[in-house]
Amino acid sequence: MGVTLSTGSSLGWFIKYFTGNLSFEELLRGIDSVEVSSDNLLFTPYLAGERTPYADSQMRGSFISIDSKFDCIL
Repeated sequence: MGVTLSTGSSLGWFIKYFTGNLSFEELLRGIDSVEVSSDNLLFTPYLAGERTPYADSQMRGSFISIDSKFDCIL
């Protein structure tokens, strides 16, 4: 099974806490110009546990490889 439990709610969480409540459309404007794996930043969206690759209701989300030179597209 290749599903993520909280992908949509993770995007809503990010908007609420990091963008001043932009709309989804505003947040994603220009997203096509951002390279995949931009600056090696990785977000694991496990805000409510996860089922894949292992069922773990205690798993939590994280940002990996964030540093002081991180440029947000917002």
